Amino acid sequence: MSAPVKIRRLSDHEGRQLQQIVRRGGGRSEKSIAQWRRAMVVMASASGNTIPAIARLVATSEDRVREMLRRFNNKGMVSLDPQWAGGRPRQILDANHVTFQRTKTWKESNDPDRDAKLDHIEEVTNTWPDRCFAFDEFGPLTIRPFGGSC
Repeated sequence: MSAPVKIRRLSDHEGRQLQQIVRRGGGRSEKSIAQWRRAMVVMASASGNTIPAIARLVATSEDRVREMLRRFNNKGMVSLDPQWAGGRPRQILDANHVTFQRTKTWKESNDPDRDAKLDHIEEVTNTWPDRCFAFDEFGPLTIRPFGGSC
């Protein structure tokens, strides 16, 4: 049996980026579908789900889920991008993580007890590892970011 793998605590910025990827969906290209599935794995693990539950969620093997989580713990958000060989060479914009997209506003948590609450969630997921905790990939439906240009 493989050693248990747990995702590290996500930063606010990483959490926002993961939510944007998951909300955007798989899209039509193979790259965006792979990125979406990897983001789903990371978010599910950060929510306290077990490796077998995550494997069933994204329809892949438990070993593949462990590999994705280890890679995210080591490389961060870069690990979500597929590194397939062949095709045209990477351009300067891709290398510097610059994309042509509209910016979105986001509401940060200003809760002074935020870290204590996150610690409590980790304690609960460690105390009852056989439980499955659900997360909502869309967040509150009444709070919507507004697009802007920059």
